[in-house]
Amino acid sequence: MNRLWLISAAILLSLALVIGLVASPEDPRTHRSSLGYGPIAYRASFELLSELGHPVSRSYKPFAARSTEAPQYLPWPDFLMGRSADPNADLHEFLSWVEAGGTAVIFGDEHLRWDMLGWPKGDRGERKLAKITGDWLAEDRVLQLPYVERFASDPHASTVHLRADGEPFMLETPYGDGRLIGIADGRFLLNSVLDEAGASTLLVNLVQALGVPVFDERSHGLRERRSWVGSLGVLPLALMLVSLLLVVAAWSGERNRWPVRRLQIAEGLDPSLSVFVASLGTLYARNQDHAAIFRAYRSGFLHRLRTRVLHRSELTDARLRDWIAADQALTDEQRRWLVDAGEPRDRGELRSAVRALETYAEGKA
Repeated sequence: MNRLWLISAAILLSLALVIGLVASPEDPRTHRSSLGYGPIAYRASFELLSELGHPVSRSYKPFAARSTEAPQYLPWPDFLMGRSADPNADLHEFLSWVEAGGTAVIFGDEHLRWDMLGWPKGDRGERKLAKITGDWLAEDRVLQLPYVERFASDPHASTVHLRADGEPFMLETPYGDGRLIGIADGRFLLNSVLDEAGASTLLVNLVQALGVPVFDERSHGLRERRSWVGSLGVLPLALMLVSLLLVVAAWSGERNRWPVRRLQIAEGLDPSLSVFVASLGTLYARNQDHAAIFRAYRSGFLHRLRTRVLHRSELTDARLRDWIAADQALTDEQRRWLVDAGEPRDRGELRSAVRALETYAEGKA
């Protein structure tokens, strides 16, 4: 097998593994998440709490691997927005975590499936300004949105902590050993809304009431970024290492394939055509690609014939071959190697080809 192809295949395999497994399919900063910069993301809320001295964090772990100590903020989770591949399985995993003692705060909008949690969705308010009241606020707040979503009524076994113009806005339902909290309209978290009236103060009030939150990112399809070695995994990493070893082995073999360029001529012996041809055979004795050897030799021969013998350096290889083809003194053997671009198949033909070319050069000297 040609070593050049082996080297190329190994390099391409290594690059494909690195690019395919390391490169992120999309920039998380474009997501509707606490990492995003767009108007429908909520990075500003995360950074606001951080600047106020709250040690907020993000979680990419499955719920089964999370601690239940800190409250988890879930703004518009995929499994309640119809964007999850298996929403029922994701919901079951989430509720199992809550049941084990976790506190979850779900932020919704008009598209969130509150019915999956047993909370009835109400009619949206028509006023641009909504008065937010409740036992978690030291004083009433005004929330400015084009409209404000609410819950339909006070659900059974749920506590209404906040109301929007008198209608349920924030509910809490005990679930096992945990707490399930829903906010009918969480758009006050968004980058495009946080600086509106009442939005940032309402967010701070939530932190004061529940504690420092962890923003869930796994429910948006995001995963924690790891080093490229960790991203590869055992099998792909092993394949890449094998590919690199093949490159090194092929490169080393290619170097060893060609012998050291050194002519061994007895001291005192004048160089002649027969000595040159014999030395050439010895020089390439360990190499089996006779055609490649001759192509390299013929290229050098044509250059030497053009510049040193004929003194016609302006001739191209094609024109020089035409000139040689028209030469009446050209033998059939010389025509085979010079005009017909023949290639030797073994060491004997290589010797004959070189001898034919050098004989032709001697005749023109």
